[in-house]
Amino acid sequence: MSWFKNLKIGTKILICFLVVIFILGISAYSDFYSMQDIMQDASAIESKYLPNYTYTTVLHASVKDVTVGERGLINECMMERDVRKAQYDHIAKYLEQAQIAFADYDKATKTATDKQLWESFIPEWNAWNKGVESVVEMSKQRDDLIASD
Repeated sequence: MSWFKNLKIGTKILICFLVVIFILGISAYSDFYSMQDIMQDASAIESKYLPNYTYTTVLHASVKDVTVGERGLINECMMERDVRKAQYDHIAKYLEQAQIAFADYDKATKTATDKQLWESFIPEWNAWNKGVESVVEMSKQRDDLIASD
């Protein structure tokens, strides 16, 4: 290393900067290819799992909105005809949205665990739909009885 001691200070600084740049170049090269792998994995996640997440999120939100409509129908303070019609329309809109999300998720590719959970969910879904139908039907009967008085 005596040759390094004999160099001028400017040359020493230049050599050190070149070594640092070389190390940074190797690091950047490695990071670039690591990012390629990460991007491929992210793309796989996006294409495999994100659609299912979207379907279930829409399904969940739609179920909550249908429940809001049902609450409006059973609320004694909401008996005006136009308010009742708005509740029926609200339920119909979000029930349709839920049915679409349900059908989309049903057709989607699922993991084995997801398939098992989905199969156990279907009877619950059918029971919930029957419950919504009965609430709407009873509310319409109630509306008819009130209108006939």
